[in-house]
Amino acid sequence: FINFYDQEQKQQHANLNNIGVMQNFYYRFNNSTVISSGIWYQVTDRDLPPLMTVPESTAEQKDSVLRTYIELKKMLKKSSLNIRAAYFDEYELYIDPSYKIYAPYKTISYKTEAEQRFFITDKLIVNAGGSFNHYKSDVKEYVNHISVNYLAAFAGVRYEFKKDFLLTIDARQDFTENQNSPIAPCAGIEKMMLRNLITLKAKGGKNFNLPALNDLYWVPGGNKDLKPETGWSYEGGIVFHIAEKNSFIIEATYFSTMISDWIQWQPGVYGYYAPVNLKKVHARGIETAFQYRVNRKKINFYFSGNYSFTKSTNEQSYQVLGEETIGKQLIYIPEHVAHLDIKFSFKNFSLTYMHSFIGLRYTTSDNNLSLPFYNYANFAIEKNFNLKKNSFGIFIKINNIFDETYQVIAYRAMPGRNYTAGISINLNYKNKQS
Repeated sequence: FINFYDQEQKQQHANLNNIGVMQNFYYRFNNSTVISSGIWYQVTDRDLPPLMTVPESTAEQKDSVLRTYIELKKMLKKSSLNIRAAYFDEYELYIDPSYKIYAPYKTISYKTEAEQRFFITDKLIVNAGGSFNHYKSDVKEYVNHISVNYLAAFAGVRYEFKKDFLLTIDARQDFTENQNSPIAPCAGIEKMMLRNLITLKAKGGKNFNLPALNDLYWVPGGNKDLKPETGWSYEGGIVFHIAEKNSFIIEATYFSTMISDWIQWQPGVYGYYAPVNLKKVHARGIETAFQYRVNRKKINFYFSGNYSFTKSTNEQSYQVLGEETIGKQLIYIPEHVAHLDIKFSFKNFSLTYMHSFIGLRYTTSDNNLSLPFYNYANFAIEKNFNLKKNSFGIFIKINNIFDETYQVIAYRAMPGRNYTAGISINLNYKNKQS
């Protein structure tokens, strides 16, 4: 990276070792019943490099993540049933000998959800369901063991007035041991025009978000007095699509969200970050995107891009932040973001180019300090090989191919040009009876 003296400097203490395995299983009992399950296990051992303002670092972080799930899908005569369950076991160990820190963090969570869809007619679909999540944290920074249960109920209606007009209505309510949320409704419409070349769409709904465990209990910084986020969001847009030999889609959407008691982590007066409620935040903007796809027998070409303009400002403030933040952009939220993807594939060989553009980001709530605009590009080459029912692939990826110097977080230097290579293996077994 390039340091403050415009000199190229090698990042110190930045080793990273990562190993993981992911496996999915699917079994079809009959034409109406499918059960699937999966497991993902990953272990990461990394050195944490110093800030650009600090000469060295001795901090390390060791992570392990185990995630498993099982899902049942059952088709009935005029309904469908979907039941899901998952178990997450996540462990993190932060070590810094210089400050005599040895901090283990362990979180276990259980997640279950059931949903049934009723096909009343070919135009009317009604769904209802519920979920239960249990979180248990054994974290030194929480002072005590934390155990929290979340319950939710949801329902919805989807109705097609005609083949070109769709109405959806949904509602959800969350429950916890200490606080129940209000019912959060949401409604949307879609109207297709000009032989389905153009789609007009609109959606609006109520927002309600409870503070996360880290927001409430983390030490130092956790704030047990945080209020839930509440508000309303609206969006409307237009989609233009052509699907013949080639596929072309272009869309534009305007969105607006007004949130009371927005939760944001801010630098505190004691030298560490802490979450606070911003009295009222208005987030609004425009999102545009396009996709162009060409399929010619063994040759495929894909070209896509998107651009978003987001204005997220603090409209009203509690005394903790002061009036100098009113009307200012929230920290680390860029107004301008754009991405570009190009992919060319021939038989089992593919080339991919990705380019991202990130606008200026403010690092203080009064917008006096900021990080500049940056852009970076990645390039990947991949080759897949088929071996009867199984396949494997090899890939090489060049990250930040133009060797750009940038920071995502203030004083955290990002790596210059770097390389990644890997192998993927897919093993398939088909039950002859299925």
